[in-house]
Amino acid sequence: RRVHGYNELLPKIIPCLLDPVEKIREMTLDMLTTIAEDTENASEYLPVIIPVLVKVFTDDRYYENSEELRLQVCILIKALQLKSANNIKQFTDEMVLIFQSLLGDKYHEVKKISCHCISILSKQCAEKFYYTAEKLIKPLIASLLHQHYKVRCDVVKALGDTLMNVPGKHVDEVIPHLAQRLFDTSPQVRRSVIEVTGIWLLDLPDRYSYHAKLIPLLLTGL
Repeated sequence: RRVHGYNELLPKIIPCLLDPVEKIREMTLDMLTTIAEDTENASEYLPVIIPVLVKVFTDDRYYENSEELRLQVCILIKALQLKSANNIKQFTDEMVLIFQSLLGDKYHEVKKISCHCISILSKQCAEKFYYTAEKLIKPLIASLLHQHYKVRCDVVKALGDTLMNVPGKHVDEVIPHLAQRLFDTSPQVRRSVIEVTGIWLLDLPDRYSYHAKLIPLLLTGL
């Protein structure tokens, strides 16, 4: 495969993500994304890639100012998730930190892919996600008001997946905000809310405790 022999080079390539020259960071991301997408199992790359990605989004000294490169980082993260199966669960805390930052990004495409990645993480790492994902709830709620309807749709779906794997107390926090989206100007957003509500009624842990609040949401869609 094209990625054969890269294991020894990766520790030298990855620090280039922090290089002050944008073109070098771009080339590094292109290379890492190709490696992640072409390999059958990217788990062995996680211990060297994830800590650097945390720096990119949590350390002001290394924050990526290019929105195109931030989007490319999201694409890399998604490729790593899809090619690492459940092995990414040991990095759940770090991933949540990264997504906290990405949900506040001004570039709508970054927000969209971040939501997709959060949904993937919630299913890959359900047990560890349970204890750390509540940090994502407030940023997700804030993103429900984004001007792009496609972002709002993806946020609703990400909230739906997140609430499946966090303490039930957060359901009460989220429901009023979802109820507001039932009056969204976009029919796609309204449909997303109804779909998430239906999934919760069927599969949400302790769902019977929330029937009285969820059923009115569903009925509003009639």
